[in-house]
Amino acid sequence: MVAEIELFKILKTRFTDSEAESIVASIEQKVHSSFEERKNDFSTKDDISKLEIRLLEKIAETNHSTKDDISKLEIRLLEKIAETNHSTKDDISKLEIRLLEKIAETNQRITETKAEVIKWMFIFWIGQLASIIAIIKFMAH
Repeated sequence: MVAEIELFKILKTRFTDSEAESIVASIEQKVHSSFEERKNDFSTKDDISKLEIRLLEKIAETNHSTKDDISKLEIRLLEKIAETNHSTKDDISKLEIRLLEKIAETNQRITETKAEVIKWMFIFWIGQLASIIAIIKFMAH
């Protein structure tokens, strides 16, 4: 309102009162119509509050969704770890059985080899004994 009075005073020095009023009214009408055209573009405190509420709700929803996703992932990981542990225990048990079988097989081979060595040692001793007896008989004649 003060700006209109100042503008009117300035225009009054160059124009008649009715012309100055007409110019001020025209400018006022132009400003008012321009404001009306753009008033929907302006944000009010209420608009900002509504937006803030929507954003906070979306953040809370995302947080909840993220927590659910993390919980589901944790469950899947724990299941996978348990499955892997079970699988590993089975593998270790199978390996232990195979090792015990190989050890038993090796022990059997060692036993067989010992018997074979003893048999050949006995044959060698008999051969040596026969040789010694033959040498003694030969020398005794």
